Amino acid sequence: MDVSKAERAFEKMPVEDVFELNPETGELFWKITRNNKKAGTRAGTFHARSGFRKIMFNYCSFSEHQIVWRLVHGYWPEKPIIHINGDKTDNRPENLKEKE
Repeated sequence: MDVSKAERAFEKMPVEDVFELNPETGELFWKITRNNKKAGTRAGTFHARSGFRKIMFNYCSFSEHQIVWRLVHGYWPEKPIIHINGDKTDNRPENLKEKE
């Protein structure tokens, strides 16, 4: 992932102020109302082509698991994130690890 892109997207508003993580499900919810996104609603949309849930913020596209990683570990992943059980929609923190 392009770490500098991620840092630029959230330079005015920290990621912790934008998203709420449900650690039991790995789902992200908006903490803020912005444009057509309402606080409390599920963030992003599922993209069948990639198999990932994608989230747009400040004109940047993120996979949900990248934001989950940042919220849990405190840094943006530099290496690809692997879903341990192979399910790309299972973004629970314990199911994610950086590729070696």
